[in-house]
Amino acid sequence: MSETRSRSHMSAIGSAVRKRIRVELADGHRLLATALASYLTLESDIEVTGVHQTLDFVALQRKRPDVLLVSYFLMLTHGSELVDGLDPSGPKIIVLTAMLDEETLASCVRFGAMGCVTKDRDPSDLADAIRRVHAGEVLFGPDILIRLLRGGGSRPPEAEPPVAVLAPRELEVLDCLARGLSTNEVARTLVISPHTVRSHLKSALSKLKARSRTEAIARAVAHRLICPSEPSRNGVSPS
Repeated sequence: MSETRSRSHMSAIGSAVRKRIRVELADGHRLLATALASYLTLESDIEVTGVHQTLDFVALQRKRPDVLLVSYFLMLTHGSELVDGLDPSGPKIIVLTAMLDEETLASCVRFGAMGCVTKDRDPSDLADAIRRVHAGEVLFGPDILIRLLRGGGSRPPEAEPPVAVLAPRELEVLDCLARGLSTNEVARTLVISPHTVRSHLKSALSKLKARSRTEAIARAVAHRLICPSEPSRNGVSPS
């Protein structure tokens, strides 16, 4: 192989490695965490960069993972620190939980998680959730958000009035995300770039005083700014 071809080949390998989804896993049960990490390392497009029994914010900031898998217990006990301690552009959060009642779902939405996966699911479901969340998809479908908002005491925090009127494009982006579309799918649907989708979303988050896209969607639904009607496509969250 010539030197030029060798450099090209090595560059292609490096590019493939960089495209792998970097995942950090935090769960107090060492056996489960290690087993999940072992399975995920078999996925060619996923790289487990760390396994923790506690939430190590310093390590998370240093490693800058794409996705954080965190147990419901750790999220419940350190959720506020998680929201405040991580960079807004930091990892997308998936919660590992034993059950999915409305209190659990409401807590996950409140702390900015983009989805939940129950611990009795097949590991392939977890890998699929990682890919979808990494692509910008919110795994909580409108059916789940509406159920939470209509529920009793277990619901997301009360929505604050928007500080400004959302632009039509911002509402379209939120509506698409609420229907389960990923960032790239929203871009194709609205015939705009993924960068523009993220720009509209960032503006909508600011106007709705939301800390995550999940919370923004919940508040937009609560204020009836959007009325998503399509059921969740997600096979991970409950219907």
